[in-house]
Amino acid sequence: MVTRSVVANRGRSIFLLLSLALSAFVLVVGASIVGSLRSSIITNLKDGFAGDIQVFHSDNRPLKFTAEVPIGFLPIQAAQAAIDLLLEDPDVRTVAPRSNASSMILTANRSAPVVLIGLDPRQEADTLSRLLPNMEGASLPERHILLGRPMADRLLYDGSSQTVTVLIPTADGLFDGDEFEVAGTYSPPGLPLIDEFVAFVNIDHLQMLLGEQAMPSSLVIRLRDSADLSTVRPRLQQSLDQAGLSLSIWTWRELAGDLLGIAKIGDILMASGLVFLLFVVVLGVGNMCLVLMFEKTREIGLMRALGTSRRAVFMTLVTEIGLISVAASAVGTLAGAALCRFLGRVGIPAVSQAMTYAFGGERLFPRIDSIEILLGFVVVAMVGPLAAFWPAWRSSAADPALVMRGPE
Repeated sequence: MVTRSVVANRGRSIFLLLSLALSAFVLVVGASIVGSLRSSIITNLKDGFAGDIQVFHSDNRPLKFTAEVPIGFLPIQAAQAAIDLLLEDPDVRTVAPRSNASSMILTANRSAPVVLIGLDPRQEADTLSRLLPNMEGASLPERHILLGRPMADRLLYDGSSQTVTVLIPTADGLFDGDEFEVAGTYSPPGLPLIDEFVAFVNIDHLQMLLGEQAMPSSLVIRLRDSADLSTVRPRLQQSLDQAGLSLSIWTWRELAGDLLGIAKIGDILMASGLVFLLFVVVLGVGNMCLVLMFEKTREIGLMRALGTSRRAVFMTLVTEIGLISVAASAVGTLAGAALCRFLGRVGIPAVSQAMTYAFGGERLFPRIDSIEILLGFVVVAMVGPLAAFWPAWRSSAADPALVMRGPE
């Protein structure tokens, strides 16, 4: 009976099916894009730049990944002892030293403040590969510098020079300068702002200029996949304190600064869009259900006159809408997943500078997972029956004698 009713009202049923399918399609694609942006930020921040944990001198204000440039960085004098102690923890996979310096970078007629981060290319090959994803075997020789693309555009705007001068404050309060050859430019995937003020150099050369050989200003800790950050952090801090090392631990979330704010904004926008979409769908489905119920006036009256219970009439009407909703949800979800897989191969082009920053490159490659597919299917499949609940209940309560007369 339900199938016969759907066929009999096929015009309305097809329109309702297409509306719900489009809603599921938009929901899946939107969730995939926003989820990809958020995943790109977190993955590249945690796995590439900040590590899981960083260790700083207790009196030092750590470098957060925002546009705010710290004034100075205090070196870790017992760095090797701290590294050996940290590596004793079973959840610690690697510990890589870094040196940081607030500096000024100069060209012939341009200058800009910059935070230099000294990397050990041997221990942070993964970080370099994320900075330069299109360059195989990326390295960072001494007296070479890796500039963010916006900074390089400002300083090397005419392309006449590939060298820059860097003024670095030393421990005695003076400045030391050196020339660096530009090894390349980077635009970190999913990490806007960083390439505006951060440049990377070889750690050995930076420590030599600072006069702080073997004294990095931070230690980047990467944990094993099974490690629980919430339990590892206090344990490591306790080990450092018991060893008498004046060091403090910061997690990647604490170092993220504005970047996690960007991810949270994406979550808020996604949630707001979902609520708005559901609101529109509920109104549309509810209105469509009212129309369907109106067209079924005589059919409902005949069912009641033949002794069909109110509950049976109600369940028939809701089941009809439910079948359409499930079919529409399946069609829309599969279409959305197919589009996301296609875009995951070809990418979504960035048509503005803001989109380039948000995408972390010239294209965004969305990824689709089972959670997003399930979300799109379940939400839309449930919206139809829920929106039909009240119209169906009202229609099933009609007086058979009045209903059979038809509308006045």
